[in-house]
Amino acid sequence: MIENVCARWLVSLLFLGVALVAVYRLTQRRGGRVEQITWLLHLAMAVAMAVMVWQPTPPVFGSSVLALAFLGAALVFVGIGVRTRQFRINGYHALMMMSMAWMYVAMSSGHDQAAGMSPASSAEEPAAMSHSMPDMAAMTTSPRSTGESSSVGSAWFAPAVNWTLVGFFAAATAFWLYRCYHGVARSGETQRRRRLLVGAGQLCQATMALGATIMFAAML
Repeated sequence: MIENVCARWLVSLLFLGVALVAVYRLTQRRGGRVEQITWLLHLAMAVAMAVMVWQPTPPVFGSSVLALAFLGAALVFVGIGVRTRQFRINGYHALMMMSMAWMYVAMSSGHDQAAGMSPASSAEEPAAMSHSMPDMAAMTTSPRSTGESSSVGSAWFAPAVNWTLVGFFAAATAFWLYRCYHGVARSGETQRRRRLLVGAGQLCQATMALGATIMFAAML
């Protein structure tokens, strides 16, 4: 997905930072069960993204399971939003989880397409060359030889989805950075420590959004 090794390490460090903040917030046991669930799911997302930086094409079965798991996480945030009446923030979290599911589906489709060009299929080419001209004409119009695929990752709408997610997470990065700076700068001395804790959470959200922006940009 990301070819440059330095860029890989940079993105990995972004997600590692998010994971460390999530672990810290989980160990503090503050904010009740809803906040604990939120940070636990963000920890899972940060770890999954960090792994995907280095292994963008996991086994198809594993990708399907992880995609379903993140769809389930999105439903959890929908349920939290309905229960707490905080639709905007939980809707944002649900969209993040759905974007992870999309990423796994798209990457597993790319893995399927790459698997189609296996050494076994290339070994069949000399035998195919000995066939008659009509047979070769039929082969050149087959989906395998032309590179056509009905997979989701190569569908006509996949670039539009990826571009939309790049723009969405880039805007989310700017939003969370503004919220972090604006909230900490305007807080008084008595509120500074609490605002720093809230600001750390908002900075964590900005870091996650930035990492997601880079990951989806690499899929374009």
